[in-house]
Order: sequence, then C-alpha cells, then structure tokens
Amino acid sequence: MSGRPGASRRPGDSVERAAWPLDRAMDLQATLGRLRGGSAPTRWLRADRALWVGSRRSGPATLGLRIVDDSVLAVAVGDGAAEALDNVPTLIGLDDHHRQLFEVHPPALARLARRRTGFRMGATGDLSGALFPAVLGQRVTAGEAHGSWTALCRDLGEGAPNDPSLNVLLGEAELPTLLVPPQPRVLARLTAHELHRYGVDRSRGDLLVGLARRAATIDALVTLPPADVRRRLMTLPGVGPWTASIATRVALGDPDAVLIGDLHLPSTVAWALAREERADDDRMLELLAPYAGNRARVQQLIKSTRIRAPRRASRYKPLPIASM
Repeated sequence: MSGRPGASRRPGDSVERAAWPLDRAMDLQATLGRLRGGSAPTRWLRADRALWVGSRRSGPATLGLRIVDDSVLAVAVGDGAAEALDNVPTLIGLDDHHRQLFEVHPPALARLARRRTGFRMGATGDLSGALFPAVLGQRVTAGEAHGSWTALCRDLGEGAPNDPSLNVLLGEAELPTLLVPPQPRVLARLTAHELHRYGVDRSRGDLLVGLARRAATIDALVTLPPADVRRRLMTLPGVGPWTASIATRVALGDPDAVLIGDLHLPSTVAWALAREERADDDRMLELLAPYAGNRARVQQLIKSTRIRAPRRASRYKPLPIASM
C-alpha cells in the first residue's frame, strides 16, 4: 500500500494530513517501539497514538499518528512533512501480513502470532539513522546505549517541528518536547574526547564517526535486497552480524535479520521453541532454520512475550509458548 489517500495541504503552511484504512488490529507502541527502542527524545508512543520524529531528505518532520475505528490518521509537520507522510505505510507496516506464515509451523507459534496481530514489521527507510544507535549498543547494556544516544540527541540534535494540529489529532493538551537526531555531518566532527563525555569508548566512537562520514554511501544501499545490504554493511570495519541485523531490521523491516551475539536471546528462543533451558547461537540458528525468511520475526514475536529461559535450576518451570 502506498500513496496518501485523503491527504491535504493548506497553502503557505507545513502541515500535511492523511488517512489509511486498516484491515486488522494495529499496536503502534509495539510496532514503532521495535524501531527505536529507548531513544525517548525522538518518539512518544501509546498503543493507539504516537509522535515520531524523523529527518528526511527534504528536512526534519514530526509525525503524529492515531488509530480511530478502522483507520490510522496522520498529521506531519515540518519541512519534511510531505515525505514523512509518504513513508507512513512503510513505517507502520501496513502491508506486513505475517499471521499465515506460521500456520504450517507448530501450533504454539501460530497461536502466538495470532495473539500479536497488532505487531507489524515496519521500516524507517533511514539506514544510517538505524546504524548509529546500533553501533552505540555494541558490547554494552541496552540502558547504557540508550543513555548515550539520548544525550547525543539532546546536545547535538535540534528541536522537532511542532504545531497545534498534533495536539488536536492526539487528543493531548500537552505533548513532550521531542528532538530531531543529530545529522551525520555533526556526528562526523566529534572527537574521541567529546564522545567520552557521552559514555562512548574509543572503539565505538571511531566507528560511529567513520560511519557518519560514509552516511551518504550507506543510505544509498536501501534500494538493495535486505540480505545484500547486510552483507555490504559487514564489509565495513567494525560492523558485524549483530550490528548489521539491527540496522536492516529497523531501516528495511528485514524479517530474516536474525540476531546473533545477544547474551540471553538464544536461551529464550530455545526455551520457547524446544523447552531447552540453555542454548548458544548455533543451537538457536538450528531451531530457527524452519522459519528461514522470517527468523527475525520469530525472534521478535518471542521477545514480545514475557517468556524467559530459567536463569537457574528450579523445581518450578515457567510455562513456554506451548502452554500459552
């Protein structure tokens, strides 16, 4: 689905509006939260409404989204408003139909997919913008990575475009102050000393700056198939399978960008699919093999539940997917 049915533009302002019909349930918080994790200064999410800030080729934009009855309504503000609205179907995965993919697999997974019908594999279309936070997540906790990116956005980004029409759409008298992430040219000028103040070590800092200097070349890869993009990214020094998969998941909605190198994920997947309490990446890949083409989607479905492999031996075992 593409285009902007119902879109309108008032002469002389930067506000754009559009609406799209929904053929099934949608959870904006689950769908968009996967794309931007804990980078709070650039988004505000609820299950049925959201604020999303992006920097498009035509300029920055703030996008408001709200689900009303069987439609998703959108208002975009800023120089990049028109382009932001054009990207809405891709961003929220309007054409991402996955439930039938699991009907031929174990009933437990089919049930889980049916319970998560509101989740979609959307895509931002911004490859370098997905890669920068992913680099900060190398070899540190998610909290540390989010903290570094949040601080960089606050100090080096800019205020997001705003307009009262966003308050009207979202039904909120007050909305949080959001930020546009720093531009690649700004990140490319950072020194090791400056990055250290943001909790970024020399190795990740050098990689971040180097990728920022290549941002235009990296962003040109979005026209390639996701698997080719992952391979191209992994030719860059410092970019391995984990970082490349994070980037293509977010930017391209890559459903097969399986994550390896995560500390707890292999055991979580093994517990969910095979009731095995401990697993490594090789075992996880073996269990995910029947879902080739959608391995990332399976990982995400499992992560969206509270299923966790037991941390230590216990007489009482948590219930895996099969019992849900």
